[in-house]
Amino acid sequence: MRTRPVTASDGVTRFYVDQLANPETIEVQMGGRFREGVLIGGRVATVSEAMESQVLYRRFRSALRRHFTRVRAFLVGPSAHRRLLSGWRLTTAAHSPMEFDLAPDSDPS
Repeated sequence: MRTRPVTASDGVTRFYVDQLANPETIEVQMGGRFREGVLIGGRVATVSEAMESQVLYRRFRSALRRHFTRVRAFLVGPSAHRRLLSGWRLTTAAHSPMEFDLAPDSDPS
């Protein structure tokens, strides 16, 4: 892993590990329980066009599709899906308005 130094306006240099310095990687942000009744969604992505990154991303996405359930445009893990169906919030941030939460698909019957 390579770090990327960034000097802020206050003169402090911070070192980042990201895809700009590591183009053959993917980004994995883990989601999970924030508090009772609230789940924060995770994310798997890449902004890199490097072949290694694209292959790794496709393999990761393929595994997720095999084990996760599609809810609207998102893939949701089994435990998170059960909680979603039982009324838990699935959101990107606990403080965001509930109208932006992922809602389960409506029952067509």
